[in-house]
Amino acid sequence: MKFLASPGNLLLATWKPFRPNFERIISRIRSKSRQIELEAQTLSLQRDAARHEELKRLLDAFEIKSRSHLPCHYVPASRNPGFMGREEVLDEIHQHLAKQPTEQRTASLFGLGGVGKTQICLEYIYRHMDEYTAIFWVSADSVIKLAQDVRGAITKLGLINEESHESDQQCQALFGNWLRDTGESISYECCYQSRHTLTLKIPR
Repeated sequence: MKFLASPGNLLLATWKPFRPNFERIISRIRSKSRQIELEAQTLSLQRDAARHEELKRLLDAFEIKSRSHLPCHYVPASRNPGFMGREEVLDEIHQHLAKQPTEQRTASLFGLGGVGKTQICLEYIYRHMDEYTAIFWVSADSVIKLAQDVRGAITKLGLINEESHESDQQCQALFGNWLRDTGESISYECCYQSRHTLTLKIPR
């Protein structure tokens, strides 16, 4: 007596050796699919976080700008009523700084102490004060003087009040954020003074 295998039994017998490999492949496909889904979710969360940070930055910038007291001219030194001459230097500075704002413009005055750098800069500032929404005179002679001028500048801007207890680092961060976030919407000038150099800087 002979028993002939039915087509179904034959197919099952043929498939059986390949089943473990097939199941491993299916498992890998499912694992890879879950990995891709997790990566997609991570990228989506990262994009959402980036949009959130950008929105927060814009809102912070709007808040800072909205509470700024403008125009603001922080120039601790007074104008010298007896200033004379130096017209050629003053005209050269103005022609350079008054160019179209396609890039950051800087003018530096070099020389030993007492040759008139400070007086030239002060005269330029007071002559053209109405052309700038904000002007800040910041001394870089020492860390202490720098911190004092930054605090004075943001106090006059209205970012803090005179009774505020922000640290020097916090004040510098506030000042830097204000310069960064408002640089494209207003015209401002920063004057940095060190022992032998006086630099006027106009943002891009």
